[in-house]
Amino acid sequence: MFKEISIIAIFPAMIWAIAPILYKDFLIENTVLKVNLYRMFFASLALLFPFIVLGYNEGIFYGILSGILTLVIGDSFYLLAIKKIGASIAAPVAYTYVFFSQFAATFLGEEINYKYFLSATLILIGIFVLSRGGKFKLRLLGVIFALGASLSWTLGQSMIKLATIYNMNPISIAFSRTFSACLALALICLFVEKSLRINLKGNKQLVLASISISDLALGSSLFILSIALAGLAITIILTSSSPLITQIIAKIAGKETPTLRDIIGGSLIVFALILSFI
Repeated sequence: MFKEISIIAIFPAMIWAIAPILYKDFLIENTVLKVNLYRMFFASLALLFPFIVLGYNEGIFYGILSGILTLVIGDSFYLLAIKKIGASIAAPVAYTYVFFSQFAATFLGEEINYKYFLSATLILIGIFVLSRGGKFKLRLLGVIFALGASLSWTLGQSMIKLATIYNMNPISIAFSRTFSACLALALICLFVEKSLRINLKGNKQLVLASISISDLALGSSLFILSIALAGLAITIILTSSSPLITQIIAKIAGKETPTLRDIIGGSLIVFALILSFI
């Protein structure tokens, strides 16, 4: 029954594997801050009505904290990494948060299976493999941004676990995260860039809206539901399948050209996933 419940986490893993590849196109003509702002705006619009119907409780405080840590800080670092080194490299490096989250889960009262630590170690080895090669300085800067995302995500995901303790609806938690992040990013954009306008030609606005809603509304709600039902540790390890899926899709679609080394690193992550699920 537990494993059947935790399979829920596979769905956001698939969504989050595809989304970063598509976001890269919007980063060519727009800043990271504005792309991130509009991601939050579209997702908040999609979640607003369910939030009004379902309501909230005191757990919303942790949802807001998670929004600032995960979506404002973490996702901005992640988008910067994607812009510098591509989604097929940035995604696996950012997923070092899997390792850090194992320790965060222990402070939140979860029992951690020893296999989780072994899985996390294999993931780190995969990250090391992925960080080698290419233009070293460019990769190093991208890796630093991705690690910044990793640390921010670790703290933010822990806040989600605290929000679920109050039995707040996953959709309401997702809205509190995206809406608080939207407000914060709007203020930052006004202060730093003096404008909220984004360059979206043709049907690109609809495309960005669709990706953002799938990523932050649907994906985040399923992710939060999995944390509530199966726990933080197993949910995060299951979603660590995203980097390899990102590499495969990027290569098939011709968006990026991950090398054999990159694919080996991603494969180590998938092996870690299978190990944690046995």
